Amino acid sequence: MQEKEPFFSKGKIKEFLGHHTASELIPESGKVVLLDIDLPLRQAFHALHEQGTASAPLFDTRKGTICGMISATDFITTLQQMRNLVSTSSNPMSEAEMDQHTIRGLRKELESQGQPCNQLISIAPNDTLQDVVNVLLKNHCSLVPIVNTIFEPVSSEDTQEVLHSATLGGVLGCLLRHFRSSLASLPLLARPLDSVAVGTWAHDSSVVVREASVQSGKEGPQSRKVANLATVKHSTPLYQAFTMLLEGGFSCLPVVSDAGVLVDIYAKSDITMLAKSNAYSRLQFEDVTVGQVLALATQPSPPSLLSNNTPQTWEGASPSASQTSIQDNSSVPAKQRIHACTNSDPLKTVVERLSIPGVRRLLAVNPETKKLEGIISLSDVASFLLA
Repeated sequence: MQEKEPFFSKGKIKEFLGHHTASELIPESGKVVLLDIDLPLRQAFHALHEQGTASAPLFDTRKGTICGMISATDFITTLQQMRNLVSTSSNPMSEAEMDQHTIRGLRKELESQGQPCNQLISIAPNDTLQDVVNVLLKNHCSLVPIVNTIFEPVSSEDTQEVLHSATLGGVLGCLLRHFRSSLASLPLLARPLDSVAVGTWAHDSSVVVREASVQSGKEGPQSRKVANLATVKHSTPLYQAFTMLLEGGFSCLPVVSDAGVLVDIYAKSDITMLAKSNAYSRLQFEDVTVGQVLALATQPSPPSLLSNNTPQTWEGASPSASQTSIQDNSSVPAKQRIHACTNSDPLKTVVERLSIPGVRRLLAVNPETKKLEGIISLSDVASFLLA
């Protein structure tokens, strides 16, 4: 089996994905978040923050249908437009003025600017897990709603109901549950991270890994994906971070110290944190920094590296109160923000951590220097294992 890796493991995984459906991703008990398309953007900010999500399906009450999705990218675009509008006037927008900007209005404005909104992408409960993976990867989505279509004989029309949201992490979790008693049948998962070409790595951490050649079925050298990892500091203006996220197509920006030590992370999904104390209104005039916005969240707790089952301490610096405070967040319970791994962790550990709800990426960190070495995203692992 080892000689035929990774084809053997990937074949087993592909067989599993083709014989199981999206309905298995739906929990026995849970909630579904839908936003009315006529909801003011400011209220949508608060709703998503309270529900702990950065995107949701949109419901058009006029048509009675699910008409699309709103995501963190939409909110970032809106805040940038708000800043540009206010910069040409003398007064910031009031809450009443903000509430005139609805989700429907945003979509119409984008269409008038030659940026038509994407059509709704959804999957049916009976679609296979392979279909789910293909849709998410092809459309670069973090989640896709599972929509059940019901024919109403009285009205002779179809009605739609959103049952759940499918994610790549959910598919990985389903995979682990299925093979939990037979993980030895997937030898590929036992390989250390430095022996597979997964993720994006900094130039100084580039190594040649041994990966199976699709054409020959034999082992051959293949380099990791190497790039200049985009990072920010606590002092980086937030509008600059927004530009980096949108123009670079990044889902997150690691926050590093002057010495290059990883101290935090700012992700697109963190945009909803600005709903706390209406902090987004400050963006209209003030040059709010990344550190100030992160102070609205819980203080980052030590990420667990757990290489070889040995807990390691985290010595990254945290922002000082004088440098970052927008409001006193001492009463906010601690919550882990950084999810890390090391170069020597087995692929199984990476998959397990990425299957945790809400975890969309792991930051590979040098256990001695605490410096950032690479980023492994859900789509990286899914493209390697599931596609």
